[in-house]
Amino acid sequence: MGDDDHTPRSWRDAAATRLKLLIAARTLFLQHGKDAVGLRAIAAQAGVDVMLIRRYFGGKQQLFDEATAFGDHLAGQWQRDLPEIVDWLLRVTTTDDLERHPTLFALLRSSGDPAVTERVNQRVDEVVTRPLAARIELPDAELRADLVCAMVIGLGVMRTVLGKDPLCGATAEELREPLTEVLTTLTGGAPAQCRCACSPGGA
Repeated sequence: MGDDDHTPRSWRDAAATRLKLLIAARTLFLQHGKDAVGLRAIAAQAGVDVMLIRRYFGGKQQLFDEATAFGDHLAGQWQRDLPEIVDWLLRVTTTDDLERHPTLFALLRSSGDPAVTERVNQRVDEVVTRPLAARIELPDAELRADLVCAMVIGLGVMRTVLGKDPLCGATAEELREPLTEVLTTLTGGAPAQCRCACSPGGA
């Protein structure tokens, strides 16, 4: 290796290769699940040498973990007003583009692996259940938050994976009213301010 390996162009090339591998891995994990996908298939999908996977990620598990990382931006979504939450949910669940939400579905496709199941449960708890439950002023707040999560995941699966009509063919505007009704019922109206230590009356 020469000095050129450390030039800005080299770093850009490395970043581009890592991104290609992440996209390829995410796509194949989404289609087939973790266990059914080999490193050579991922490298071929990305158009790079298989040795680069070990160079940039160490191995399949590390690549899987990074390719299916999700949720850091989700917690803040639940602090919006209810109509804004509905708008956001409609955007992320009514698109036909799998690239908008491949990571969670890739994880679900691989959920036969106990480690994957544990990881999904932990992340859902961190970025959905607890943040949403914090703003539900009802005694069974966490249960209601999990029900919201189940509904959203089910909506995405039925529209994106199963293609089930009439749900699959419904437009965002057709879904808006019933989705708002369900969310309002489950959250008890879910006031925008959360019940936390920084709020009046917070725990």
